[in-house]
Amino acid sequence: MTRDLLLGATAGVYIIVSLLLFIFGTNLIVFSIRAWRRGPTSNAFSPDAEIAEHDLPFVTVQLPIYNELYVSERIIDAVVGFDYPADRLQIQVLDDSTDETTLIVTASVAEARARGINITHLHRTDRVGYKAGALAAAMDEAVGEYIAIFDADFVPPPDFLRRCLVRFDAPDVAFVQARWGHLNRDYSWLTRLQALAIDGHFLVEQAGRGAAGYWFNFNGTAGIWRADAIADAGGWGAETLTEDLDLSYRAHLAGWRGRFLEDVVVPAEVPAQLTGFRRQQHRWARGSLECAYRLLARVWRSGAPLMTRMQASLHLTAYFIQLLLMMLLLIYPLVVLASMDYPRLTTIFGASYVLALTSVAPTVFFATGSRQSGRNWVRDLPLILVITAFGAGLMVNTARAALQIFTKPNPSFERTAKFGLAGKTVDDGSWKLKRYQLAPDRIVFIELILGLYAVFGATLAWQNRNWGVFAYACVFAVGLFMVAGASLGDNWVLYRNRRQREVALAAEAKSFPVRNTAGMDIPVAPRRAVVVMAKRPAAGATKTRLSPAISMQQAAQLYERFLIDTLAAVTRRDDCTLVIAIDSPGSADYFAALAPGVAQVQQQGATLGERLDSVMTQSLHLGFDQVFALGSDSPDLPPGHVSAAFEALQNDAVDVVLGPTDDGGYYLIGWKRRWSPMVAEVEMSTPSVLADTLEVANGLGARVSLTPTWYDVDCPKDLTRLRQSLGESRDSHTADFLTSL
Repeated sequence: MTRDLLLGATAGVYIIVSLLLFIFGTNLIVFSIRAWRRGPTSNAFSPDAEIAEHDLPFVTVQLPIYNELYVSERIIDAVVGFDYPADRLQIQVLDDSTDETTLIVTASVAEARARGINITHLHRTDRVGYKAGALAAAMDEAVGEYIAIFDADFVPPPDFLRRCLVRFDAPDVAFVQARWGHLNRDYSWLTRLQALAIDGHFLVEQAGRGAAGYWFNFNGTAGIWRADAIADAGGWGAETLTEDLDLSYRAHLAGWRGRFLEDVVVPAEVPAQLTGFRRQQHRWARGSLECAYRLLARVWRSGAPLMTRMQASLHLTAYFIQLLLMMLLLIYPLVVLASMDYPRLTTIFGASYVLALTSVAPTVFFATGSRQSGRNWVRDLPLILVITAFGAGLMVNTARAALQIFTKPNPSFERTAKFGLAGKTVDDGSWKLKRYQLAPDRIVFIELILGLYAVFGATLAWQNRNWGVFAYACVFAVGLFMVAGASLGDNWVLYRNRRQREVALAAEAKSFPVRNTAGMDIPVAPRRAVVVMAKRPAAGATKTRLSPAISMQQAAQLYERFLIDTLAAVTRRDDCTLVIAIDSPGSADYFAALAPGVAQVQQQGATLGERLDSVMTQSLHLGFDQVFALGSDSPDLPPGHVSAAFEALQNDAVDVVLGPTDDGGYYLIGWKRRWSPMVAEVEMSTPSVLADTLEVANGLGARVSLTPTWYDVDCPKDLTRLRQSLGESRDSHTADFLTSL
């Protein structure tokens, strides 16, 4: 009985999933047919439709940037070169960077400003709201009637503003979206696949929705918004990972509309690293599903035409296709068993096969996009077939994105790294020697397991002559193995070239201009820095866990003694240079008085890990060969422990040194080059900090050495140990203060 119910339920699920895929597939085919009939670039720009020079509106150009070392200068140069009256143009560089991208931006902005360009550099240190937060914050200083937005990896043509502004030919046009081009289309097989997919999205979907009057979205870059529309729609929000899709639909719901421009093309760099592409797809999938969850009910309550609401629903739930494919794969063995036990179900499954004929929709879709872009789609057919399977192979990536909506409600916005690959026509591997490399994604092992499951399903179908299941299971297996195999291949190359990359990064770091936040010369002999992480003491905000053993005021005063003793201990050493990592610009004078003449760097980032990464990176850029970050919660730390760390990092076989604490954390970390994920991607202030850091290090291939264990003073019981350790030391401000309590 249970078996019968299970197989019956399987048949029902199979029919429902096939029907939903049929709807999605049919919609793609309809858009493809319409695009084919329209022909390429159907709304070509007419020079007669220009705006008179004296009528050109004031425009603000916003460039959101976060750690874009290799492309930030390029995008600034592009927008500075716009063919547009300088007295009606404002450029805002929205820089949330925590690395030397800020140095490049500062130099580029200064150069442009010296030429009379109205350009400002808005640098945030907290990344609140990520890209959406940066855009929202900049709106307070934006003076333009229209807001043009470009991500750092885009290169807009000089006439972009003139060609786009003319399309605001009705008062209800909220935004215009240009088509994305490709700076590095032929760099590798991966960039070719992505270029085909992007062409399909813009030239079939976006163009089709725009031509039919359906709702579509601003794609986050290479477009212009009417400032009033942004405000009327509620402004930029960081509630989803796709702030562009969210704002676009809120604008549609408020009565605005968008306009897509097939003929205005803005080239951009597509990701060269598969792990980066996977992260980008994860962000887009999660953001789209979040928007569907937040907005679908409002869409159906709106007064929009029925077809508009249906198309909006299919648009917002487009990534649901891969979840349906995964569901099909999981039930395939049961489908085969059901057809064996109940031959009469073969007729029903046969109907499903008819519905599944729309599985050719992706092939038709990509072929149409290729043709619309002016390419020979027949020549692209092999790549089109590959990307069809490859897309199915991303089903696990999408499933994780959907699951994390509920299991990880407040994710970080992880941008996709770009490496300045414009003009490259062969995969010369240059990006693999640059920074921003991503750690291996363990999801590949799930993909491999699911690929084996697909092989099992295909084998079972072959043995029982169920050719429909056999064909689709084979496609799924190929896609899953392709995605997982390519990811592992990329990671193996990075691991193999690790030493070569270290040399390249060291040379790169020394090529950037030196910035000193204290405005003084820093000696670099010896070329070893100890950065003391510090914050200005404040009652109720510093060492609060020591209460009620001591008062909040006493805890703040005690922490100040910790700082004084820690800074003095480092100053006494002749084998390193002291740098103070201050918590905010407002603390600079306090620390200058506490430690006169000592260089300062400012902590930047939303989390402790990000702040730690930022100060160590800044110190490397000051010219030091080795950087050690030291906490200020161990005022009695034996000097020998620090010496052991210095000695360990001198070894060529050691990349990173850690000083463990007995509560599962560490009191010191040192490296010779940046290993950002070891701190930025680890949740600090937990009992597993050290273990998590070592795990990330292992994934990165970093060789770690541990120094002797010590302790931090965090809670009342630690005070007892500290008293015993210091005894009646006459050289300790901490000991004197403890005696006075």
